[in-house]
Amino acid sequence: MAVPVAAMCPLYISCRYVVDARLGNLKDTGKFGIRNTVSNSLRQFLSSNYPELINGIYLDPRGADAHVPAEARLDALMNLYVESDLYLVAGAPAHLALYRRRLNLDPNVSFNDYVTRISARTAEIAVQQANVSATVIQGPTGTATIAEVKAAFASAAANTTWLPASADLGPPAKIVYNLATWGGNVTAYMTCDLDIRGPEYLGTCQKMLVACVANPSDINPYNCTLLSDTSTVPGSLKNSSYREHCELPCDMQQECDVLCECWGTCGDESYCSCEACEQLHPDAASDNQFFTIKNAAAVAGAAQADIIASVSGGAMGRRLLQSSSDDNITAQLQAVLVKVGDLRSAQDSISGQMTSLQSQLDKANQLAEIRAASTRLADLIAGGRSEITAGQAVLSGKLDSLLQRQ
Repeated sequence: MAVPVAAMCPLYISCRYVVDARLGNLKDTGKFGIRNTVSNSLRQFLSSNYPELINGIYLDPRGADAHVPAEARLDALMNLYVESDLYLVAGAPAHLALYRRRLNLDPNVSFNDYVTRISARTAEIAVQQANVSATVIQGPTGTATIAEVKAAFASAAANTTWLPASADLGPPAKIVYNLATWGGNVTAYMTCDLDIRGPEYLGTCQKMLVACVANPSDINPYNCTLLSDTSTVPGSLKNSSYREHCELPCDMQQECDVLCECWGTCGDESYCSCEACEQLHPDAASDNQFFTIKNAAAVAGAAQADIIASVSGGAMGRRLLQSSSDDNITAQLQAVLVKVGDLRSAQDSISGQMTSLQSQLDKANQLAEIRAASTRLADLIAGGRSEITAGQAVLSGKLDSLLQRQ
C-alpha cells in the first residue's frame, strides 16, 4: 500500500523543497530565474560588443509565432526551445503533473508517486531536447538544425556570458566576409581575413626603443626617455640626434600601431610593426613632396618653420602615403593659392564695407547726441506758453474794462 507523503515527513519536506527550488517564484529564482539571468547576461554582452544586434534581437521583433524566428519575440523563442513543438500548446504532461498546485491539492500523493512523476518528467525532458535539437531554422548560409548551431557555438567556446564573433564560428553559423555584405559588427570588416586581403598589414610585436610623451611644441613634439638606460633625449628638431632617437622612433611606433594589426597582443613596451609600415618614407625632411608643401605654404603667407635637421638613411619615420607627381602637387597647391587669394580679396571687400558702415553709424550716433543735447524745442514751448499767458492777461484786462463801462 502506498504511504501518503504526509506520513513520511522528512521525505515529504525534501520532495517539496526540490519542487519549490526548481520552480522558484516564476521570475528571478528557480528555473525561470536561471533562464532570465542567462538572457540578461547575453544582452549585456551584446550591448557592449555588438550593439547593432540589440534592435534585431530584443526590440524590433513583435511576433508571437516562434516558428517564424526572424519576427518572433525572444520570450516566444524561449518557450519553443524549452517546451519543444510537441508540448508548446498543450503543455508537457509529466511537467504538469509536478505543478505545485496539483501536488498541494492531492493529499494522498505518496513518495512513490513523487518518484514516478519525477522519472516521467526526466524522460519527457529527453524527448523535448531531442525534438528541439532536430528543429530546422534558417541560417545566414542556409538551413541548419538547432543542434548544429549549438555545436558551432560550443566549438568556439561560447558560454552564458560570452559569444564569439561570427567569423570565429564553424559552419553553419559562420558568416564569410565579402565585398557586398558583411554580417559582423561595425568594425569587424577592418580586420577580417587580413591574411588574404592585406597580408602586408599583419604585424608582429616589436620592442619599443623609447618611451614617448607628446609635447605641444612645434620644435619638440615629444619628450623621450630611452628604455635602455632611462636617460632623457635632449635637443629639438634642429638636432639630428633628437630626431633619430626621439621624434622618428615615436612617429614610427604610433603610426605602426594604428596601421598594423597584432590583435591586441603587444604589451606596454612593444608596438605592432608590419610590412606596410616599414615601407613608409623614412624621413619627411628628405621627402620632396614635404618641402613642396612647406614652400607653397610659405608663399601663401605661413610662417617659415625652423630648419629641420637631416638624419641618416636608416632612421625610421613617416612619409606621405599619396603617390602623386611633383607637377600634380604643385598644380594643386597653385589652385589652393588662387582660392586663398580670392578669399583675401573677398575679405578685403567685406572689411571696406564694414568700415563704411561703421562710419555711417558714427555719424548717426553723433547726430543723435546733438539732438539729445539741443534745447531749442523746449525753448520754443516755453516761449509759446509765455505768449499765451500774456495774451490771457490782456484779454482779462479788456473784459474788466468793458464790464466797468456797462
